[in-house]
Amino acid sequence: MIIIYSQFFRSINLIDMQRSIKYILIISIVFSACTKEINMEIPENERKLVVNGVFIVGEPIKLAVSKSKGMLEKSKTENVDNAEVKIFENGVFITNLDTINQLWYINYSYDMYGEMIDSIFRNFYYSKNLLLEQDKTYKIEISAPGIDRKANIEIKAPTMVPILKVDTFTVSADEWSKYLYFDVLISDPLDEANYYIISLKSKNTYTWMDEFGEKHDEFSTYFEYIETDDVVLSNSNIEFESGIIFSDRLINGKTQNIKFKKNYYNSGQTTDYLVILQSITKEYYNFLISSNLYIAGDGNPIAEPVSVISNVNGGFGIVTAINQSIDSSIVMSEPANKY
Repeated sequence: MIIIYSQFFRSINLIDMQRSIKYILIISIVFSACTKEINMEIPENERKLVVNGVFIVGEPIKLAVSKSKGMLEKSKTENVDNAEVKIFENGVFITNLDTINQLWYINYSYDMYGEMIDSIFRNFYYSKNLLLEQDKTYKIEISAPGIDRKANIEIKAPTMVPILKVDTFTVSADEWSKYLYFDVLISDPLDEANYYIISLKSKNTYTWMDEFGEKHDEFSTYFEYIETDDVVLSNSNIEFESGIIFSDRLINGKTQNIKFKKNYYNSGQTTDYLVILQSITKEYYNFLISSNLYIAGDGNPIAEPVSVISNVNGGFGIVTAINQSIDSSIVMSEPANKY
């Protein structure tokens, strides 16, 4: 008897399930056929100034100013060529920045709809032959017609950390290639948080003979891509095309060797290598990390949202001062092998 009842109820459940599936299909067809287009006006975000500039102590300053875009805008960045840019040093107004020549270049970028954005792009910069000093605080105030809010930034350059010594050697990676290693000695300041970019620049000299038998030297300078397995440099670092970003969390107050390498090919030409150690602010360090995460997740629908750090009050962007130490004593065509 129990078996009969069990089979009976099982058959009823099967019939109910089939009916449910039919109802679901009918409802789905009805709703898919009934669509209504709703037009909504999305309020435009307030336009703000976008200000970007990286100032090196002892060099003239240069600033890029543009406008923020709306969420649905497909146009390229709109640069601002009529802004007023004031510079204050230790709270005292000293000068206005001047607009310098606009730079034109071809831009082949495409928007999210696959349409080419205006191929001719121009940039306006604001500059002055004003050399930033390490121990002074600078405030930059920017205003522009059509933008309600002024933007302002206060910056101060970090302490310069000198390069004490640089050693180089080569290691054979395999039968055909080598690595050129750099062993850099620095002295990190005590009891303060420090942030750095270590980079390598090469200046290659090419000598050639013209048809009249005269020798000519040509030079090319560019940043080298470097790699590292050094514990200090690998601590929360980001490697990018012009260097490695790292903090002093593991070396606070110590005199420390840091090591990195690059692929090395003996082409027979003379190469001058410049090791550059830049001391950067915490804000710039966080900006570089956040922008790198943003770029890495761009176009990935499952990536976590990333907000790029900004230090511009009343606007967007990053403006910062850096201090750098350069070791230019390395001149080599074929360094000695260590192994």
